[in-house]
Amino acid sequence: MRCGNSGARAGELVAVHGIGGLGHLGVQYARRMGFETVAINRGNDKEPLARQLGAHHYIDATEQDVVAELQKRGGARVILATAPNAKAISALVDGLAPNGKLFGAGRASRTTHDQCFSLITKRSSVAGWYSGTAMDSQDTLESAL
Repeated sequence: MRCGNSGARAGELVAVHGIGGLGHLGVQYARRMGFETVAINRGNDKEPLARQLGAHHYIDATEQDVVAELQKRGGARVILATAPNAKAISALVDGLAPNGKLFGAGRASRTTHDQCFSLITKRSSVAGWYSGTAMDSQDTLESAL
């Protein structure tokens, strides 16, 4: 996720859903870019890794209300959804801040449009982001130096 594509600024709340292959990279980049970083995963087994990678906060989706936890912090300006679970991704929409954006980077098993009203009332949006282009790789390497 490039900062220019998300519209987020340093200090704003960014959540990464799914701490694994792509999610652990999302946490590292979000922290390095100066965002208040939230890691979201099912269970607490990934919490130590998420915090080691730079997450300020960790939400166990099996024990906590993810939306309530995000909204306690004002809502997420960006949510990067990397876990391929359409139901879980759909539920994240209500955790967005006004003008927030949910980026789907994981291929969900099906799509869902259950949260249209929430998107409309907050002026939020859902976007896909295909990674792996040559320019993405160059941007990634340059930001890591």
